[in-house]
Amino acid sequence: MQSIHEQIKAARERRGWSMQRLAHEISQAEGLAKKLSWQTVQQWENGTSAPKRTRMQVVAKLLNLHESETAVLLEGAAEEELMVRALELPALPGSEQRRAAVVAGRLPLAPAWVARACPTVAPTDLRLLHGAGDGMEPTFTDGDMLLVDTSVRAIQEDGIYVLSATGRVHARRVRQRLDGGHEITSDNPTAKTVEVIQDRPNFEVLGRVVWIWNSKRA
Repeated sequence: MQSIHEQIKAARERRGWSMQRLAHEISQAEGLAKKLSWQTVQQWENGTSAPKRTRMQVVAKLLNLHESETAVLLEGAAEEELMVRALELPALPGSEQRRAAVVAGRLPLAPAWVARACPTVAPTDLRLLHGAGDGMEPTFTDGDMLLVDTSVRAIQEDGIYVLSATGRVHARRVRQRLDGGHEITSDNPTAKTVEVIQDRPNFEVLGRVVWIWNSKRA
């Protein structure tokens, strides 16, 4: 059985197209401002790389492949990336605005990983936030990347939430109390803070932290 790389080459040759022609047709079909290079097609055919799924569908259509042939190609397509954007924070007063070291403005993730790691979260609701300060050490620290589910706009269960309060944004652990209030705490044992909120919370929930990447400093 031919590999997907061999199938792309065979289908292109059946069509009577050069690699340059296929690259041009893909650029036209996708409306690319920066044209696809013929070297990219060459890499697909020699096995160095493979088109992602959405582009593979374009390739299959341009090369007039049958439905069964297209299905085989799609099985071997490179996995699409899910691009997670940074969480948009409310404007803060200049004197109190605190920013962590920004490691990445956006984060590409494999959809299959997201499905396994965050099975109950819609991928479009995920946002990236960088930890700030040492209040949540050792759970996370300055510059660590936090994946936030922004569909969560209220305290639903115990966990780490991104909260906007008193003109600042905090990522803190929140626990629900038996009396209906909320207990907001830091994790750092040397700088432990505990705040109990009764009645109506005086904070806005921006999301719940569902995954943390810890920085490792050599």
